[in-house]
Amino acid sequence: HRMIGSFRDSIAAYASSEVLPSKEAYAEEAQRIKAAGFHAYKMHPPTVWQQDIEICRHVRAAVGDGYRLMLDSTWSYNYTEALRVGRALEELDFYWYEDPLDADDITNYVKLRQKLHIPILATEYSPGGVQSKPRANINSQGVLQSTTSSTDMSISGQGFFVVNSQATPLTSGGGEFAYTRAGSF
Repeated sequence: HRMIGSFRDSIAAYASSEVLPSKEAYAEEAQRIKAAGFHAYKMHPPTVWQQDIEICRHVRAAVGDGYRLMLDSTWSYNYTEALRVGRALEELDFYWYEDPLDADDITNYVKLRQKLHIPILATEYSPGGVQSKPRANINSQGVLQSTTSSTDMSISGQGFFVVNSQATPLTSGGGEFAYTRAGSF
């Protein structure tokens, strides 16, 4: 790997939860994950927006302000709920907000991106969905998304990326490229 120009011999990893029975269970798991040396923790909440916010608050309090947290809400909210959760995540300094809306809801993803500063990841599953939606006249800059279920993996100096194998600039005129995951832990 050094012969091709790499400068790392390891990459940071995050751990991801299952849906757990209580906010205490999430907090306990996050503390164990942090103690085990993982650089971040991604939660899969029960997908009831009020309860999800409470879980996020509880976990943040348990692990402290300096630890990276992410939320994957698995396409569970409508726009208003997604905005409320997103604002709470920003207050709690979450690293990213994943799949808050249905995969095909491009219009509301764009609206959500205009209202929030947290990185939004959407969506890892889009067979026949997102990629088939016209993007003309839609400013989707800042919405990270997959445009097909076929992806390639690469590692860069800034972290781990999964890049769409047919990445093409979006048609919003900004020259953005579509991808589904990004992170430097």
